[in-house]
Amino acid sequence: MDALLEQLYYNPETGFISANVLHKKAKEIDSSITLKQPISKKLVKSVLKNYNNTWHSSINTKPIQAKGVVMEGDLNHNRELMERLENELAIGATVLYRLDKGAFDKEKARWSKTVYEIVGIDGYRVQIRSKNRHTLYKALNDIKVFKSKATDAKVGKNQVFEAEELLDHKKMKNGKLKYFGLDMMIRHGNLKSIYV
Repeated sequence: MDALLEQLYYNPETGFISANVLHKKAKEIDSSITLKQPISKKLVKSVLKNYNNTWHSSINTKPIQAKGVVMEGDLNHNRELMERLENELAIGATVLYRLDKGAFDKEKARWSKTVYEIVGIDGYRVQIRSKNRHTLYKALNDIKVFKSKATDAKVGKNQVFEAEELLDHKKMKNGKLKYFGLDMMIRHGNLKSIYV
């Protein structure tokens, strides 16, 4: 670094500063780094040592003991998911999705009432769509194959539907458009997004 700093000189075209000023600044920065470095090295070493020698319930061992060991449980889980993806789930299949559990909702239904159709698969993420084009993205574990036709999804406030439904509309006598039997009306010139 010293050799590079000594080579610098002031050039009006490029605007370089003299080597002396840069050399002084570099010394100041270097001295502040070297003062803090031994403390941070000790802290990092102690943190790594504590982490590697602590029992982890997720892998049922200490990380230092698991070094180089293949986690068969994770590999088997991924194999099962891929087999399920290839065998059970296909685009066009009808499914239900798992509902979120609430704190006091023990008697709550576990699966959605609405039947969805699989539209796309991206890795372990599945895109599902109801009959009225309500689209969700769910994990592979949260989907259950169900033999039925797709049904209309229950519509909540401020839910955004896909832009494809702009093509499926009925023109009414007053020049407004009505979408999928919903109570919402939109003038023809204002079709930016649809909120229900």
